[in-house]
Amino acid sequence: MRQTTQIQLRKEITRHPAALTMSLLAGLVSSAGSLAVPLITRQVIADVSAGRSVNWLVIGAFALAVAAAVAQGGSAYLLARIGSHMVYRIRVAVMSHILRLPVQRIKSEGAGALTSRITSDALMLREVIDIGLAQMPSSALLVVASVAAMAWLNWLLTLVSAAVFALVGVAIAFVFKWVKANAIEQQTALGSIAGRFSSHLDAITTIKASSAEDTVEEDLSHEADRVRRIGLTGDILQAAMLPVLAGGQQIALLAVILVGSVQMSHGTLSVASFSAFVLYLLQLAAPVMLLFTGIGRLRIGQAVKERFNDLLATPQEQDGQDSDTHRPEPRDTTGIVFDKVSYTYPGAGQPAITDLSLFVPRHGLTTLVGPSGAGKSTVLSLIERFATPEKGRISILGTDIQAWPLSDLRGSITYVDQAFTLLRASVRQNLSVQHKQPIADSELWEALESVGLTAAVRAFPDQLDTVIGAETDLSGGQRQRIALARALLSDTDLVILDEPTSQLDGMNEDRFRSIIEDLAHTRAVLVVAHRLSTVRSAKHVIMLDAGGLVDEGAHHVLLDTCPPYRELHMAQALT
Repeated sequence: MRQTTQIQLRKEITRHPAALTMSLLAGLVSSAGSLAVPLITRQVIADVSAGRSVNWLVIGAFALAVAAAVAQGGSAYLLARIGSHMVYRIRVAVMSHILRLPVQRIKSEGAGALTSRITSDALMLREVIDIGLAQMPSSALLVVASVAAMAWLNWLLTLVSAAVFALVGVAIAFVFKWVKANAIEQQTALGSIAGRFSSHLDAITTIKASSAEDTVEEDLSHEADRVRRIGLTGDILQAAMLPVLAGGQQIALLAVILVGSVQMSHGTLSVASFSAFVLYLLQLAAPVMLLFTGIGRLRIGQAVKERFNDLLATPQEQDGQDSDTHRPEPRDTTGIVFDKVSYTYPGAGQPAITDLSLFVPRHGLTTLVGPSGAGKSTVLSLIERFATPEKGRISILGTDIQAWPLSDLRGSITYVDQAFTLLRASVRQNLSVQHKQPIADSELWEALESVGLTAAVRAFPDQLDTVIGAETDLSGGQRQRIALARALLSDTDLVILDEPTSQLDGMNEDRFRSIIEDLAHTRAVLVVAHRLSTVRSAKHVIMLDAGGLVDEGAHHVLLDTCPPYRELHMAQALT
């Protein structure tokens, strides 16, 4: 099992020390330019009053402004690069971790919620760089340097201003404690609506066939309204800081004018110094606001980071009892053995299977039959180790399933699920998804010919490189045959097929039966079967009901000795 490192923002930000240092230095140059403006203004006023030339001062001020603007742009670009790299690393790490989570955990989280982690959550972390890191250092420098310059110009006016802004800081700090909680609530709500919308799109055919667009729209509208209300609360919290700061600035300005007027009337404060002080005070509002905004973004980033780390802390699938174990060689003539196995799905009241014992021969076709809810799909999930039994023992090719390295176990099994799931990728990629090395085109075409899809794929715009699910889509039967062709291309010891003929016509079903018989000569083939033709050709039949074994044996033997099997057989014959 891979260990996924928790996200540490400081470590992520400092991965590019050279770019970070250059960005901060450029930010300091930009801040220095802003700090110099009031002092230059003070000197201009003094020189004009004394009748001295100010040409060089004006030229210097212009050059300083240009340099500050260039430095600010350079700093923003470097920080943007750092942010892009950070988001890329986090997205890759999170996607890698999600792909290795247990199947049940992925299903419980939901595709929409997990997708939101690598989209909106990742972008919110990016704001830590774009707003937090980009603005906070320069803003903090501007605030400290401006206050120092103001104190140098007039300490009394500085104390008056500081008292007002201290009250403003207390008010804004009160708002910050709600920002983090709201950020988590917003991201959770976004994941929820993404999951709901995704599930509705998956069922779009059913929705349209049922004329349920209005009902679904109403459901999604309620979810969207919830997101809107949570977002509105966050907007109010963010917006609350602006009037508080603006009001504080106005009060501070009024107090400075009153006190400064008194000082100027007594001759203790010059007009030039007072003008410079007021410019610093007016200039102070922007960096203070940016500083508070940056702190707010850091709080939000901290909340989002915790969401990521909660996910990354979720244990991945266990590899095996010994991570150094190599792929075991088949040790006996048994393919799969269940010995008194029980399993209950998380949150379910009743076990899916109870004390189940069965075996699948090392070679030949075995069919798994039974009514709906009998536990057939659960058996397949346990074989693939998508779930771990609560009690009992499972062995694969003579080795305890828990002793197998997970990748080797699944590398020994070809699994075609009930939905015939295909990737949104090319035909080539779908056929070779289980292979580490590229497969020759001739082998791909041979597999497609075996399932009767050669003509259909050759008619695609890019043939083997045509992306399935884009401009070109497949019928249910064609998707089923692509999945079967993928099984043909495998060289695994076990082949598991979950209801593989549900969408095949008679001609293609005959072709499928021939393929399965060929595979069964050298492999263990386990098929969840409903069609009589598949059951009749099986070497071994296992019947389940209510999570337990009813009987197992040859088809003709079960017809004579197992009444439930005979009833199921007759019911299928009637349909």
